[in-house]
Amino acid sequence: MSYKSLVFDLDGTLIDSYPDIAGAANELLASHGLPVIDPLVFRRRIGNGMYLMLREALEAGLGPLSETDYEREREAFRALYMKRLTVETRVFPGVSATLDRLAGAGFTLSICTNKARVAALPLAEHFDLQLPMDHIICGDSVAVMKPDPMGLHYIAEQTGIAPEATLMIGDSVTDCNAARNAGCAMALMTYGYRRHEVEELDFDHRCEQFPDLLPLLGLDPLEKAA
Repeated sequence: MSYKSLVFDLDGTLIDSYPDIAGAANELLASHGLPVIDPLVFRRRIGNGMYLMLREALEAGLGPLSETDYEREREAFRALYMKRLTVETRVFPGVSATLDRLAGAGFTLSICTNKARVAALPLAEHFDLQLPMDHIICGDSVAVMKPDPMGLHYIAEQTGIAPEATLMIGDSVTDCNAARNAGCAMALMTYGYRRHEVEELDFDHRCEQFPDLLPLLGLDPLEKAA
């Protein structure tokens, strides 16, 4: 199948954001006098159970939290994260140059992330990711987040490109399931964030580095680009 529309996850695919996410979570734990968590543990849980892990860490020291108390702690975490949104976060190697090549080759490019707009859009702007993108769909842009296919279906409607001609590019089981639920193909970025082993996931293409997308899509590798 010849792909025309490329849809990217954000955290763990385009940007390496776990140091700031883990930093905010550990700052919250430290404010309660609780032990911090190894940032690499957060890396495996981002987008897939991180809030549950944070709640478990809070309740281990504070006792059971009511839903009201838990939501207050979530809001405190979000506030801490927004203060350090781009302190340590970086784009993954080769992302910017690869996106430029893909846009220049005529592909329609979009982001579909479960991250809320209040964080996702400033990150996209900070790293100039919005420039090559035709659409940016965030976790609160649609009624249901990935792995529900709503975001991918919305992009298909807006672009006029069928799911069968769409390639989802992501790093986790959430992205894989969203692609399958939407009827899209899936390219897995193996360097990203996930709790599952690569062999456990359902995908069509495997990329060890972001620029691996170029030969996959029939373009010259970065080092051979004019």
